Amino acid sequence: ASKSFGEGPYQRNCRELHFPFDNVCKKGLAVELENGKASKEIDKVRILNVMTEKEHLDDKSSLKLLKDPARIRNSDFQRDSKYYQKGNNALRSELALKCFSAALMTEGQSLENFHGHNLLDIVASDEVRTNLTIELLSIDAMTDPAFHQLASLVTSNIKELDINIVGCQNLTDESLHSINLPPDTLTGLHMSLGMCKQFTNEGVIATVTKLPKNLTSLTLDVRAHKKSDGSYSPSRRNDHLEAIGTHLPPSLVEIELTITLDDSEDGSGVEQLAKALPRGLKEFSLNVEKWGGFKGEYMASIAANLPLSLTSLSLRFWGGDYWEVEEVQSFATEIMKLVDLVEFSVRCTDDGKEGYYRTREFTSVEGLPVT
Repeated sequence: ASKSFGEGPYQRNCRELHFPFDNVCKKGLAVELENGKASKEIDKVRILNVMTEKEHLDDKSSLKLLKDPARIRNSDFQRDSKYYQKGNNALRSELALKCFSAALMTEGQSLENFHGHNLLDIVASDEVRTNLTIELLSIDAMTDPAFHQLASLVTSNIKELDINIVGCQNLTDESLHSINLPPDTLTGLHMSLGMCKQFTNEGVIATVTKLPKNLTSLTLDVRAHKKSDGSYSPSRRNDHLEAIGTHLPPSLVEIELTITLDDSEDGSGVEQLAKALPRGLKEFSLNVEKWGGFKGEYMASIAANLPLSLTSLSLRFWGGDYWEVEEVQSFATEIMKLVDLVEFSVRCTDDGKEGYYRTREFTSVEGLPVT
């Protein structure tokens, strides 16, 4: 379903709980595309021939076979049926994925039995799927056993994987350890694991050691959980940034990281990360949502270690000291060396200890002050 204006994924999931899923499942999860109707017979003929990869789109043989009561014993129909099944499985799988949140959030329902349907089996039956999106935010029913079931859907066929479990408070490091990523086929990986209060620094490190070798695109959110008093827990230390840097595949073209850092941590972790970025990287985004240890002097060192290949750069830091103009100038000197940079933005907001928040923000290289 489409998203209403202003709503996030969790609000959308709650809204969709009011859908008549029993009727949707009865028809959608048992759909047989070959038995569908078309306004004109020739339209159905062509649809069937596309599904069965026939060369001549106006050939009526597949439609005739469908109408034959004895078709089950016909070898041509048996061939066609394999193609029909692939199409049916693909559509059923897509619908089943949309039911995951409702299955977990509805009392009396589950992933294995959602109005009489096993959603996991339906998705697993889709042999042609190469992209898998699992979006289950802030759901209390997301437990380690449930996540382990979902992780089993990540097969060697998957080339693009998007997992968003932000704010699922009942998940532990056991879920992170259950993630097995295809080592050779995966090229796009987008994991939003932030705001889960039981994901430890050690769990994050264990996860990033599994990054597949052929990745070209990586999005990673490993923020700590924000508590009611505004503090973050568990710890996020420099060693998790060093682990990310150590295990970044050299094939990466774009990286987007969202993190928090303990206030006691210095700038060595971010500097090491900058040094470890693949030298052919084109796009880099780093959003440090909370870091009381930030100092403006770190920015020039970060910039000095970035790959010269970058065409897009976004840096965001919240907390710590104010970014003084002399430090901005030193940063600008290093940024000017990135001659291929087209898109650029940087924003640093201090911790507000002066009674208000002070921000430095630049949206173009030309706007940076130079000495």
